[in-house]
Amino acid sequence: PAAAPRAAAAPAEAEPVGVVAANGLAARVECSLGPGVLGGEMALANDDRGLRVVVARAAPTARRAGVAVGDVLLSLNARALPPKLDAGELMALLRGNPRYMLSPVDACLWRPKLARQQGVAYAVAGFRSAAAGVEWRRVADTGDVYDGYFVATRVPKAARATGLRPGDVLVGLDYEPVPAAAPAPALARLFGDWAADGKLLLNYLRPGARAADLAAAARAAPRAVLVAAPAEAQRAAELSGAELWGTAALAATVTGDGGAGDGGGGDRSPRARRAAPE
Repeated sequence: PAAAPRAAAAPAEAEPVGVVAANGLAARVECSLGPGVLGGEMALANDDRGLRVVVARAAPTARRAGVAVGDVLLSLNARALPPKLDAGELMALLRGNPRYMLSPVDACLWRPKLARQQGVAYAVAGFRSAAAGVEWRRVADTGDVYDGYFVATRVPKAARATGLRPGDVLVGLDYEPVPAAAPAPALARLFGDWAADGKLLLNYLRPGARAADLAAAARAAPRAVLVAAPAEAQRAAELSGAELWGTAALAATVTGDGGAGDGGGGDRSPRARRAAPE
């Protein structure tokens, strides 16, 4: 059979003004919208699962301000949008509120960079201890845009209820892009940081026909980052000699060689903590 098409590496381009953080797959963007732009020059809609509010239409005025179709709206004037917010109700509220129609509005957006490629879909997954046990391995030498990113290689049945599947590519944690080619210990520490309240929100990308190939390529990696209930993570850490990060509800560690030769991954986050065993 013919080989599945590979995603072409994204061409180098200048990031728009207001990019707070980015990797090759997504960016977190801040921009200031002039009076009336949010309520009159943009159309908002919910995504397929009704979890997020996305930009469905952006007139030239909105595009010049830094908005793009497909952006996920995260906050307005530093106030985070609640999950499962109805986009129609939000539009009605914006149009009826002088604060948003007559004054500039600061917006924070999540921008998928590969959204226009055929078969590629971005999604989110929320994890608690009952939906853990996911293993992530870095993919390498594929010759495409996914090189250096971590791919889900093991997704237990309970975790699949979140929508996550083997072959999905980790893009961010709670809408913060993960660094490209991060060492496995650094990613484990990030997981431990963001799991400080006992849950994780993962931003991931489903690469269409490339999913099976990416999962197979990633399984060749000598180490994995395991996100699991603390007892399971602690057993894995004891076998690999790696550290354990997280809380009493959810923890992360590095399996295989424990991250030997993969670097320490930078400073520990002040929010990260060693997980307490169950």
